[in-house]
Amino acid sequence: MEVSPLITAIVETTRAYALAMIANAAPVMAKPLIDRVGRHRVDFGKKAWDGRDVFGRNKSWEGIAAAIIISVLASTVFVYLEGNPWWIMYGFVSAIGAMCGDLLNSFIKRRLSLGSGECFIPCDQLSFLLVAHALIYLSGVYMPVGVELSARVLAFGVVASLFLHLLTNLIAYAMGLKDVPC
Repeated sequence: MEVSPLITAIVETTRAYALAMIANAAPVMAKPLIDRVGRHRVDFGKKAWDGRDVFGRNKSWEGIAAAIIISVLASTVFVYLEGNPWWIMYGFVSAIGAMCGDLLNSFIKRRLSLGSGECFIPCDQLSFLLVAHALIYLSGVYMPVGVELSARVLAFGVVASLFLHLLTNLIAYAMGLKDVPC
């Protein structure tokens, strides 16, 4: 029985980007714990040349750690399903890429005088994914796990990210984990 091209694309996209998407959501999911233990800003509260925050008050070392830990833990599902321990490294690289993309997005938002949590569509939805994609590709970690990083998979990832990011932010807002619903 032949599998439809749509199903194949969905599976390939999930394999390629699920861990980056999980990493991107992890700091929000871990917010209650982070608020209890304390938040240490990535930019150490410093200002950029323009007098604005470098990244903003919501970007913390604890959030980055949560992204890495949760992505690596989630990668064990792929290890179990596919029997390939390289998925642990894939989860780690995905998380680092997602967090670098998120920090880049925050840096740009501060330069544009947008506040922490303020909507910046489509950059909020795509920066983490595109930087994760680039880092996964440049590191070569996609090869030992057999992930396809084609233009088709990236296009499906972009569409999925646009939709899922908005949906999960609405849910996080309804749960009181985010201050704004976008």
